[in-house]
Amino acid sequence: MAKAAKKSLFAEILGSVTKYFLILVAAVILLIALSGVRVIASGNVAVILRFGRLVGDTYEEQVHGPGLLFAFPYIIDEVITVPTGNVIEQTVATHYTSGSMTTLRNNGYVITADRNIAVVSASVKYVISDPVAYALNAADISKIIDASVSSAMVSKAAGMPVDELLTSGKDQFAHDVLSAAQSKLD
Repeated sequence: MAKAAKKSLFAEILGSVTKYFLILVAAVILLIALSGVRVIASGNVAVILRFGRLVGDTYEEQVHGPGLLFAFPYIIDEVITVPTGNVIEQTVATHYTSGSMTTLRNNGYVITADRNIAVVSASVKYVISDPVAYALNAADISKIIDASVSSAMVSKAAGMPVDELLTSGKDQFAHDVLSAAQSKLD
């Protein structure tokens, strides 16, 4: 009689554990299935990568506008959201950080054509025009922009005397930096 009671208690516990395990498995499967439903906010578009490969043959099939997006679960599809409707402003951080001239080693500077040192700063505003290229090629866009603008600033300042850079040539310097950085970023 004691053996029968132990077996029925064990069977009851095993049945209870099995029931809760099946509920847990069903909940996990439901969450995985629902992970493919996304809401793309206004001002953004989405690009879907299925097993790391871009989904769609044409631009219209590849780029999904704002609204509800149905994709396969996260295990299969990766949905990359790209902010295309916003003007993004970024301060160029690799070339100039705030501080005084006494700490040039820690701050960005340029050397001009007449071998003088000038501390310059830049702020960039941009819009992402190609969401597919952005999603596939730009791992960290802020570092790419920092490097491109800093390189253009150093290059253009090296061809100008310091007086021209800081006074009458300031607008031309900004235009030249913009053109050089834009051609690299394009």
